[in-house]
Order: sequence, then structure tokens, then C-alpha cells
Amino acid sequence: MLGACADEQELDPICEWVVDKNECGGVNAGETGAGEEDEQGEEGYPCTLAADGQTRTVYQCEGNFSASISFTTLLGDCAQTLGDPEKCDETHDFGPHDEPYEMPAVMACCDPEDPPNLDLLVKYCASDMVEQVCRSIPMRIQYMIDSGDFFVGENQAQKLQNWLAGHQQDCFNALYKLTDVPGKLTPVSWTINNGKNGDWPGLNGFVITLGSAQVDSASLPESEDDYLSCHDNDFNNTEFFEEAVPISPGINSVTHLVESSPASVMGPELHGGQVFGVGSFASQATDCAAPWCSQLEITEGEPYGGWTLEELELYGDGPASLTNGIAVLPVERVAIRLYQVGLGAIQSDRSGAPVYAIQAGEAHFVLSGVGAGAVYDLRWGTNASAITARKDGSGWVIDSFVIEHFDAKGERWTVTVPHTSWL
Repeated sequence: MLGACADEQELDPICEWVVDKNECGGVNAGETGAGEEDEQGEEGYPCTLAADGQTRTVYQCEGNFSASISFTTLLGDCAQTLGDPEKCDETHDFGPHDEPYEMPAVMACCDPEDPPNLDLLVKYCASDMVEQVCRSIPMRIQYMIDSGDFFVGENQAQKLQNWLAGHQQDCFNALYKLTDVPGKLTPVSWTINNGKNGDWPGLNGFVITLGSAQVDSASLPESEDDYLSCHDNDFNNTEFFEEAVPISPGINSVTHLVESSPASVMGPELHGGQVFGVGSFASQATDCAAPWCSQLEITEGEPYGGWTLEELELYGDGPASLTNGIAVLPVERVAIRLYQVGLGAIQSDRSGAPVYAIQAGEAHFVLSGVGAGAVYDLRWGTNASAITARKDGSGWVIDSFVIEHFDAKGERWTVTVPHTSWL
């Protein structure tokens, strides 16, 4: 699969549990004790965390949580170091009103033919919620690093990010604290590495706090034709929590991809050959269907002043393929999504027409996909070349640009996004 910023550690897998950590690796509710009332045997277990050979259905969970980070540096506390107290706290709502069913932020993998009761459903949802929180934390810190928020200790912050990405199980075990209320977790604070900060001595007492955290319900689409299948709770590991950013002031426009040529991927040499890949994007020309239609949102500021790339979401039109010339790996549910926003300047070309440009290194992306139907992956990327956009009637065109990612071995991967037209 594709890869993140230079020297960034890739996310370790998390082994989830529902009632007791000794259940980790159990394949169904019966093994976790969460479904003790069900005595129908293996075929009767309504929910699962790990693949057990049975196909179940994705339930979308609804709820909310708040989280924060705290630490001290020579500049002071988190807010003083990062320059903005809002960067130290975040809240998230999730569920049918916040994201499409096809992209559930939090889910449970259960059997609607043997419907679990609500208490059991929200228990499984709560476990997945904490997994998704833990997977999102390193991404948020990486964004702050790449955005220059750590005015002191940037290299140390990268080492901290690496530690968090490589200790995902520790994160889950620390933050997943049950209450007597199904779906509700106990507020808890986790001191990273038990306060041992030898690799990041300038960041003292780094603590992650999960405040209020509760799952209220879980649901399915009205039509069974829209149900999605799952084998475990990894189905939504291509999703992540991202703090909402207010729309910038100015003239805002939302457009959809009209057409584009295929994107290309170049990777390092693996198993005897250099990795190469191609994939097409879902567009009006491919008769895309929501929510898999690629989307662009731009806010124009003052003339020849600034502009904001609010959203750039590119979804694959069917599987992409990666090959080293020997074997081929199909990658499904491909997505390239802008993380937060990209800030740029409005310049002019030789004819005097405005050109909207974001310099290299100033826009950050999450690359996701499902490799060979089993490996669900998220990776971090940054624009290695400038992103330039121009108005085209009532729409936009964006010139081809390159996103780069460095994997855990320091190997460079690139995705070349082709010229795209938006209306």
C-alpha cells in the first residue's frame, strides 16, 4: 500500500476488545463475553471484531466525543507552544447526520438476520470509536508538525508522532475504559510512555485526554439494497477524524469532477521490480454516484490576494492497480483527500488572468485504499509540486501536480494527479 512524511512511522494495527483485554483476538461476541445471552453457537454470534469466516453487515454508529492534548515546552503549555488553544482541544460528532453510511467514522460489524440488541451494538461501536480516535491522533500531530505549529522541538515532535503511531495498542488499552452504561466511556487521561520523554526531552508531560465519549445508537440504511458487507471492524480503517475548519470568508464554490485522465503511482523497487500503478477518478464522465463523486471546494478572497482550497476529494472509479512487473495488487476504495485546508495566493499569468497557486509543501493529503480486499490503509502525503487552479467559465481547472509520501523505510512514493476539470 501507499505511504507518509519522511521518517513517519506507519500505524500499527490495533487488536480491539469489548469487555476485557484478555479477549483481544476473539472473533465474535460470544468469545468476548459481550453476547453471553446468545447460546446459538458460533453461527449465532451477532457481532464480531475479527474475521471469523462469516459475512456480516456494517452498522453505522452515532455519538460524540471530546479529546485534548497537553504538554509543556520552553514556550509554555500546549496553547502557548502551538499559538492557538483550539489546536489543543477537539470535539467530534459522528453518525448518519455527519458522514455517509458508505464512509462510517465509527461502525459495528453485526448480523441483521440475528439482530443484536442496542446495548450490544453500542458496546461494539464504543470499541471501534476508541480505535478510530487512536488512529487519528498521529495524523493530527503530523499535520501540526508539517504546518510548522511546533515552533520549538519539531524533530522531537516527529519522534513523538512516530512513537504514537507505533504504539497504537497502548493507546487503545489506555483510552478504552468502560462504564456501566453501554456505549459510554469513562473520561481518562493517558501520559505518553509513562512520562518517559528521553527521545523528545523538550516536550514534557505529553498527555492525551479522552473526555466525554459516548455512542448513542447504531443504524442501517432504510433499504437492504444499500447494506454493506463486512468481515470485521477494519472496514472503516480507511476513515479518520478530522477537526472541522470554518469556511474562509469570500466567494465560495463547490464543484464536481467533470473528467480527467488516469492518475499514476510510482514507488520504490520491491520484490524484484519497481512499483508502478494507475487508477481513474470517479467523475461525471464515469457516471459517478454519491458519495463517491470527486469534489472540489474553493473560497476566493480579495482579488490578487489569498484563496483557500477548502476541500479536494478524489475517489477512485473502480479498483486501481499496483504492480512491480511480476505481481499485480488491486486496490479498492481508493481516495485522496485534502486534510484541513490549503492556503494559497492569487497571482496573474502573462495575459493578466488570475492564477490560484499553493506552493509545494503547503497542502497535505490522506491517501487511503483497501489492498487485495484485506489490507485497509491510511497514509500521509504532501504536495511535492505547486497546485495551480484557474477559472474556466463557471467551473475550474486544476493543473497536474504531484503528491509524495515516504514510507517507514524512507522510500519515496509519488502520486501524479492529472489535469482535472470541475463544474
